[in-house]
Amino acid sequence: MKRRDDGFVLLEVLIAAAVLATGATLYYQVLSNAVRSASQADRRYRAALLLGKEVCETELLDAPASTADKEEDPDLGPVQWTIERKTDLITGIKSWQVGIRWMNRDQPEDLTLDAIP
Repeated sequence: MKRRDDGFVLLEVLIAAAVLATGATLYYQVLSNAVRSASQADRRYRAALLLGKEVCETELLDAPASTADKEEDPDLGPVQWTIERKTDLITGIKSWQVGIRWMNRDQPEDLTLDAIP
C-alpha cells in the first residue's frame, strides 16, 4: 500500500507565514514613508505659495511688510515671516529675501525665497 500526502507539513506553513509577515512589514514601511514624504512635500508647497504671495505684495508696495509677522495658516499652523531688503555691493542689484518658518512635529522648518523686483 502506498502512503499519500494530502496536506502541508507544519514547517511549510510556518515558513509561508514568515515570508508573508516579512512582505507585509516591508509593504507597511514603504507605504508609511511615502505618506510621510507626500505630507512634507505638501507643507513645503503651501509654504512656497505663501512666500510667492508675500513677495508679490512686497514688490507691489515696494516696501516690506513688518518683519517677524506671525500668522496662523490652516495647514502649516503658526508661521513666522522674515523679510529683508538687500543690495548687492558689486552690482547694485536690489533684492528681497523673504523667509517663512513653521513648526513640524516640534522641529522648525524654514523656506527662503529671493526675489528681484
